[in-house]
Amino acid sequence: MAFFEKQGYKVRRTSGRDYGVDFYVETPGGKKFAIEVKTRRIGVPDVLSVASSNYSGTFGKGYSPVIVSSGEILPLAEQVASQNGVMVVRSEGPDVAPRLRFIESFVALVEVLAGSGQIQTRDPIEVINRATRSTILSPDDITTLRKLLATRNKVVHQREVQTNELEEAVTTCKSLITKLESKS
Repeated sequence: MAFFEKQGYKVRRTSGRDYGVDFYVETPGGKKFAIEVKTRRIGVPDVLSVASSNYSGTFGKGYSPVIVSSGEILPLAEQVASQNGVMVVRSEGPDVAPRLRFIESFVALVEVLAGSGQIQTRDPIEVINRATRSTILSPDDITTLRKLLATRNKVVHQREVQTNELEEAVTTCKSLITKLESKS
């Protein structure tokens, strides 16, 4: 938690029963996350706990649910997370901040894509797949979007991702958001 505060994030710890969330983070850019931290393997019950809190409004409006774990993420849990709009990030220690900055930008991009294409799903992969089949994106934008999705997959699966790659991806997300918003 102190780590996020050092990064300039506003942090609020949950009190008492946490309903599947350990703390809330608001980035300097205003994006809000409800974060559950695990140090063990992530299964479907972990994801459903966070997802149900999100659906019930326990977090409040505007929070994106995230599970950060140093343990393995079971494939079915990852699938259920994606279908329910829960981002699962496998990470340890200091590398979580650049990953969260990327996730912040990626989530914002998915929200803009969903709104511009009137796509009704919480699954970011499905939003991107539908957006690439629509007429709202140019062929270059589709290529860029696929690269961003590959970066997202690296982040989720704890694959090697350099900080400069994440920073470049954040800039790319922001650029694509600006472009899409100017079209609407």
